[in-house]
Amino acid sequence: STYKSLVKMPGNKSEAIFEITQWDPPYRYGYKSIKLSMPVNIQSSYTLAPEVQGTQLTFEAQIEVAGILKIVEGLLGKMAKKGDGSSIEALKQLLEAG
Repeated sequence: STYKSLVKMPGNKSEAIFEITQWDPPYRYGYKSIKLSMPVNIQSSYTLAPEVQGTQLTFEAQIEVAGILKIVEGLLGKMAKKGDGSSIEALKQLLEAG
């Protein structure tokens, strides 16, 4: 399956298309980029595991950058991590609020 998402980049928002590569509810979800506005390939996954006082969420990502963007590859990785981190924090607050 594929889906569209609005991706925020510095000073820009663009539509992206992703493909679901792993689907094992409620334990694992993975996806990869199919179409982005930049020469970047993303492959990510979320894994959930029960713990005594809640759930452990692990996020893993591989980002491959091509062309001129190779110069800022490290910065793009940090931006992606920050973006997914804020999404995860928002989800956590919603779930804990009930």
